[in-house]
Amino acid sequence: MKTAEPYRAGTVKRARRTKTQVEQLDTQILEVLDADHPQSVRHILYRMTNPRLDESVEKSDRGYRHVQARLVKLRRAGEVPYGWITDSTRRGFHTPTYQDEADFLRSMKALYRADLWRQTVEAEAMPADILRRLLRSHIEALLPDRALAVAKAEEHSAREYFETLASIGGSSR
Repeated sequence: MKTAEPYRAGTVKRARRTKTQVEQLDTQILEVLDADHPQSVRHILYRMTNPRLDESVEKSDRGYRHVQARLVKLRRAGEVPYGWITDSTRRGFHTPTYQDEADFLRSMKALYRADLWRQTVEAEAMPADILRRLLRSHIEALLPDRALAVAKAEEHSAREYFETLASIGGSSR
């Protein structure tokens, strides 16, 4: 059995921001939020990736985590109000409430949409035989000869059936 070699720490050295650089990043974040709030963490990240800034952030997961961590610290320190950061990916389920009956009616009035189709002649059900006549040449072109003969026979017998019903006083279609 082969024994595993002991784990060794990596030799990759990453540069850490100095206290002055972190303070500059915080100032930039506060300027962005002060000018336009509320904003998402992602939006602030994109604003901080501008290479013309004194302290820009890389556009990566690492940069996102860094901006996110700075925002948490600024919020906890009371420098950024909690309402200035938004997370629109988390949707809540809210039951609408109203001050009184009049408020309810105003809200419902704003939601009302007229059924315009019901008021137009075009929306009424087009009789099947009119539609069939309009499409007959197209349908016949698609059907094989035998199927066309069967369809015409069925249509003829159905027409006879309804004519017979109408002649004895029954209801038609």
